[in-house]
Amino acid sequence: MIEHESRTATISFPASSQIVIRALASRLAGSLPDDEQLQKKFGLTPAEVGLIHELIRGSSLQTAADRLGIKIATARTHLHRIFAKTGTTRQAELMRLMLTREHWSRPGRN
Repeated sequence: MIEHESRTATISFPASSQIVIRALASRLAGSLPDDEQLQKKFGLTPAEVGLIHELIRGSSLQTAADRLGIKIATARTHLHRIFAKTGTTRQAELMRLMLTREHWSRPGRN
């Protein structure tokens, strides 16, 4: 089980969810949005884009923070800003947005 702590509760996710995310990300690697697309489409900062890439790789928020050399509180702040900018409210919803946008693979589309 992988745990994600929020300010009010601890939610446990089965490890199999992380495997599915990694498999999808791996399969769609060529069609994922690049940094410039993400920044342009959603107004994301480079730090927010870096966090998205870590989450797409299947990292937990804590692991992503560690890999990016930031504190978990900073990662949470980035994540909340990403949610606001992308119109999502949960990590699963954000990953679905990132992994299923068919236009990411089409050149010239924003």
